[in-house]
Amino acid sequence: MSSPDRLSRREFAGRVAAGAAPLTSIAAFESAGAQEKKVAEPKPPSPVDRQLELIQQQYSDKRLDAAALAEIREDLETQAARSLVLSAFRLTNGDEPGYVVRAWRKDE
Repeated sequence: MSSPDRLSRREFAGRVAAGAAPLTSIAAFESAGAQEKKVAEPKPPSPVDRQLELIQQQYSDKRLDAAALAEIREDLETQAARSLVLSAFRLTNGDEPGYVVRAWRKDE
């Protein structure tokens, strides 16, 4: 160093590199740990599974046997499929209903 107050460009670059080296290794270690956590996380339950579990909790009864739960699951899956089809049909604010309402008049 030429004087105690001043650093040369090389000394400054060397100190910056020496200070940044631990940070990059810490970041690499944290990202590796995050990838391990992603692998270890279980797959979240489907909306149908959540709804079925909620039904079992709210309406626990001995009559809800495996056959009844299978039938309920089938209904929930059908409703989920219908909702996807309906959600895919885009509407604008000015779209009218798909049916026409007419006043009924008694034949004269």
